[in-house]
Amino acid sequence: MNATVIAAVVSGVCALIAAVVTAVAAQSARYAARALRVEITQQRLDAYKELWGLTQAGSVGTELDGESRQKIESAMFAWYFTSGNGIFLSARSRDVLTALQANLRDESVPWTAIVEQMSVLRASLREDVGSIGPSDHRRRTRRRS
Repeated sequence: MNATVIAAVVSGVCALIAAVVTAVAAQSARYAARALRVEITQQRLDAYKELWGLTQAGSVGTELDGESRQKIESAMFAWYFTSGNGIFLSARSRDVLTALQANLRDESVPWTAIVEQMSVLRASLREDVGSIGPSDHRRRTRRRS
């Protein structure tokens, strides 16, 4: 066999090996990225469940006094910063939570408005995790009006 043919064959084999190694590395990177998304999603669900529980007072129907409102607001503040739970919120959910916290601190805000905000927050959290879509939330909001 002549040297040119051998060099071409060796070069082709090396290119094939490089292509296979690149494909395997790319596949591994995709698997790692997917595993990270799954882990983050689970952490987000755990954090959202805790925040969801803090809105329970809004579904009971009994109006809360200023001290009880403050306890809920303080618990929401702690939730946001404890273990970094706030990083999992979408911009919309963060905005709803921030407004809800401000209204919990303001005793002039009617309890019915706070109950509605808690409902909007829960719908936003559900939308964030994909258990309802934006159209479901809009339809539900229109029905209440």
